[in-house]
Amino acid sequence: MDRTTVVIPTYERAAYLRAAIDSVLAQTRPVDEILVVDDASTDGTDAVVATYGDRVTYLRKDANTGKSASLNLAIARAAHPLIWIVDDDDLARPDAHERLAGLLAADPDAGFAYGRHERFVEEPGTGARRMLGTGYWRAAAPDDFLVATLEDFFAHQPGMLVRKSLYETVGPFDTRLTRSQDYEMAIRLARAARPAVTEAVVFDQRVHDGARGSQTDRFEAGSAQRRWLEADQRIFREVYRSFPLSAYLPGAPADLDAAQTRRALIQRGVIMARKRLWREATRDFRAALRLGRSPLSSEERAILARAFGSKYGVADVLEDAGARRSLAALARSRGGAGLGAGLARGLRWRVREAATGGRLREAALTLSLMLALASGAAVAFGPALLRRAR
Repeated sequence: MDRTTVVIPTYERAAYLRAAIDSVLAQTRPVDEILVVDDASTDGTDAVVATYGDRVTYLRKDANTGKSASLNLAIARAAHPLIWIVDDDDLARPDAHERLAGLLAADPDAGFAYGRHERFVEEPGTGARRMLGTGYWRAAAPDDFLVATLEDFFAHQPGMLVRKSLYETVGPFDTRLTRSQDYEMAIRLARAARPAVTEAVVFDQRVHDGARGSQTDRFEAGSAQRRWLEADQRIFREVYRSFPLSAYLPGAPADLDAAQTRRALIQRGVIMARKRLWREATRDFRAALRLGRSPLSSEERAILARAFGSKYGVADVLEDAGARRSLAALARSRGGAGLGAGLARGLRWRVREAATGGRLREAALTLSLMLALASGAAVAFGPALLRRAR
């Protein structure tokens, strides 16, 4: 089997770093090199790493330039053909390296291997771990991995073992991004190579309320969702502009017929909707409707049902009158009933989620949008509804 370099980028995480390093050192198949890249921390990170002696190579940056720059530095320095990036606050499962390296050894044509994760929190005071499950995960065939990843990020870096040659092919991490740089890289990897996958859990992802970001762009955990969305929208505006339509179909076929073009437009529209890029999403849905009034396929209906399923929720479209009107107009347009019904289908669980969570206003507004899309009627967000929903 090929040898592996582990890269652990870190900044002001001395409290978590030791556990991350220990989890790498405890692998059933030992790794061959560990590089800790310190982004100019001031919290004693150097002292933590020093306790490991020559088992860990410490690379300290003189200036805080962000996670992407740290990763680029380490990958360039890596001595071995496989790269495993482990976050400084996560924990690798003992058999993670053995599983992932085994997948690549068994499939020389695969550019990277990935597996599942579970999230956990440490209880205050006791330090006992409480497991939270995987969260979002998508079972995807190798040819579907790019499209699945475009819909949402689910294969995270500590769960991925990547050939160094693939990193060299796709280019360095984007230093302009302070969030979602791992997501943007996963998209590039998926476009360039086919993956190998295991459904086994290979790392535990720590959930905590510590600060995020670089020294010049530090923010608290409470604003992380907004920061992720801003970064994702920046990434996906570029994706929309630069990716060919074929990239939105499994296997990216070279020449698209009318049916494939419609499905690709629907898929791209759903991806943009999940990133809350409503202008791009409605543009694609309109273009799909212009391709003919034949009934939507079961695959197209299933794709549409995922439009409102992202981690960013539906609050923005509920508060955006323009987006609501555009979506309702699509459902009322010639041939749009099937598209509206497909979108509405994905809102049912959002209504149920809001209602069971006691968020009655959100439940009422979501139900109104769902019914409008399903029936092609106007979106009834009048004052009376709002009063009843408060």
